[in-house]
Parts: sequence; structure tokens; C-alpha cells
Amino acid sequence: MAIGFDRKMRALELYAQGHTTDQVVEETGVSKGSVVSIIQDAKAGKFPVPDLGERLQETHALAVKLKKERLDLSQARVGFLFFKRLQELGVEPERLEDWTSFSSQVGNQLPEGFAPAAMEFFKVLQTGGGSYDGLVGEVKELAAQRDGLAAEVEDLRAKEERAKSLRGEVEKAESEVRALHARLDELRRVVGAMADVMEKRAAALGITVAELEARMKELLSVEGQIAQARAERDQFKGEAAAIEERNRVRTAQMSRAAADFEKDLALLKATRGELAETAEMKGRLEAELERVQWALRLMPFISDPANVADEDFALIAMVVECVDRWVGAQPKFRYNSNPSLGLVKEYVHGKRMELRAAPGRGG
Repeated sequence: MAIGFDRKMRALELYAQGHTTDQVVEETGVSKGSVVSIIQDAKAGKFPVPDLGERLQETHALAVKLKKERLDLSQARVGFLFFKRLQELGVEPERLEDWTSFSSQVGNQLPEGFAPAAMEFFKVLQTGGGSYDGLVGEVKELAAQRDGLAAEVEDLRAKEERAKSLRGEVEKAESEVRALHARLDELRRVVGAMADVMEKRAAALGITVAELEARMKELLSVEGQIAQARAERDQFKGEAAAIEERNRVRTAQMSRAAADFEKDLALLKATRGELAETAEMKGRLEAELERVQWALRLMPFISDPANVADEDFALIAMVVECVDRWVGAQPKFRYNSNPSLGLVKEYVHGKRMELRAAPGRGG
């Protein structure tokens, strides 16, 4: 990926401030080889900045020296201005330490010999053609400039820290974007792989992808049919519980149908057979339920016929039909097609007395 011009200039700025190539790499995120190439291109004059290579080398060397003295370029700038003013005042570099010491003493109390020194200073002013007020003004101006420079330095430092923070946020955002792009590519590969699997499965079955999708939708619809069948089977007890368990197993098997479409088809056929058995059993249970309901309707009439209404003679008709069938099944009346009711009652009464008198039968 190409490195932008701003990042290149930022790398050169850090290098000019005395940073090593490793520190520049850490600050900018540019590889070490790229940082070295940027510096070499700058020295070779490949940047659209006049004399950038020569000034870059000199600034870097000066910044390194300042760092050894635990200083930076902003502090050096203030020092250069101060040194220039001292030269304008006639203070030679070799007398700088004495001048500093003298100024410190004046700040606390007048040192001994101050008056003669002041006279000499007055002579200097007369010889140089300047004035004390002018000198004081220059000092105040220098102090104001120093304060302004200090404020600028602090502001620059704050901006530098903010810039570092923003660069970190931008780099983090770029990293997140790269991660999202990678995730998107991965999802695209997964979708492509799924499409290939669908095509291969359809080809193996000799059908189109659209037909395969239609059959899979049909399999999904079977779950609704199974749920409906389960709701119907819930109305019954006993055998219905066993059928529901088998259907639960079938449903679990069908949830894994996507692994092998051919097995799903076989499972679908088995499930349909099971549903047919369920329908048949439902019919038997309904018939049994109908008989039970008939018995529940008839029992109160048999127990207490005088207190059960039978306006349409339906109940008594059923009782008569049952008695008639019972009479026809008894050996005593097998050849008597129309025995009297009294004879039937006598026969039943006699049989009950025999059963009560039999050993082991009480009451």
C-alpha cells in the first residue's frame, strides 16, 4: 500500500527532531525499510522542498546533540534568541556564566561593587549611543517573546499529543475496517462454498438447484404437518403417548436431514407411513370412544330406568337389542326363538343363585 505524502513528511519531521528510525517506525506505523527509503529520498532531493536534504541532515544532527544535553529544538530556539540578545548587549560567550551569576545576585540583593559596575555600564551606554530605557525595553520585549515562545511550545506540545491521539484513533479505525473487509471476504467465500455444495448435490440427484430448494422447502413444511399430527394425537392416552415419542424421534431425525438429502427422502416416506398408522389408530380409538360414549349414555338408564328420560325409546331399544343378542347366545334358549320375558328372568335369577352358592363366593 502506497504511503501518503503527509505520512512521509511526518516521518521526516520526527527524524529532523532527532528520533531514530525505530522511533519513527513506532510513531508513524511505517515499516523500517520505508522510513529509510523516505530519508534517503529526502537527502537525494526527491521531495518538492528546496534544500530539504541538506537542512534535514543538519537539523537531525543538531537535534541529536540537543537530546544528549536533554534539550529539544523549541528550547534551542529560545536559547538562540537569548544568545543573540546577549551578543547585541555586548556579552561575550565566555562571560555568559559570569553574567548569569551577576543577574542572579541582583535579583536577591545588590552585590558589592554594584555602583562601580553601574557607572561602567553608564559609560557603555554613552559610548554605544543607546539608552537605559531602550535596553530595559529590549529586555522586556525579550521576556515577552520568551513567554510567547513558551506558550507556543506548550500549545505545540498539546497539539502534538492530540495529533498522536488522533493518529492512534485513525490507525485503530483503519484496523477495524481491514478486519471488517476480511470478515466480508470470509462470508463471501462461505456463501460461494454453500452454493457449490447445493450445485453438486443437485447434480448428484439429477435435478436443478431450484428443484432442490423446492424439495428442501417441502421438507420444512413436513414439520408443520408433524406438529399438526402431534396436536391430534395429544387428545388420546395410552397408545397416543408412544406414537408421540416415535414422532419426536422422527422430528429429531428430520432436523438433521440437511446433511443428506437422500436420507431425508427415505425419512419422509417413513414419516408418512407413521402418519398413516396414526390415522388408522385414530380411527380405531374414535370407534372405541364412540362405544364408550354409548355406554356412558346407557349406564344411567340401566341403573335407574325410572328416573332417566327416554322419550324416543332409543335407550330401551338398545337394551332390548342387547338382551335379544344375549338370549340368542345362551345354550338354553338357542332353539327357542321367542322365549318369554318371565322365562328369561327366571333363568337369570337361577344362575345368579347358583353362583352365589358356589364355594368361595360370598353374599
